[in-house]
Amino acid sequence: MADLPLLSNTEGRHAHGRGQGKCALAFLDHGGEMAGLIRTHDWASTPLGPPEQWPPQLRSTVSLMLRSLHPIYVAWGPQMTALYNDAHRPFLGSKHPDSLGKPSQAVVTLLRIHCLRTFTNEEIT
Repeated sequence: MADLPLLSNTEGRHAHGRGQGKCALAFLDHGGEMAGLIRTHDWASTPLGPPEQWPPQLRSTVSLMLRSLHPIYVAWGPQMTALYNDAHRPFLGSKHPDSLGKPSQAVVTLLRIHCLRTFTNEEIT
């Protein structure tokens, strides 16, 4: 595979010829409700900070998560901040989308309730 020349960062652009901000969020360029919610969420108010500053490992994980058709929940960082994909939304019931960006301790409690109520066919409120 031939190496493609990169544009200089001094020009304020990346390899794809897009501005740094847009390219920095390219890992969120997936369809679906969760990709949109993650793009517009106020991450600066969470321990993760703005997505442009997320480590490459988190960016890759979120990109893979958003592409998956299987339910995926990611708990990242010291507070295990919650991220999840479209297939995981039903597990949260009416607590979606409020669970996004919350500490996992609160979200996991909701998941336990959901699992228990699934056996009794009760709705999550």
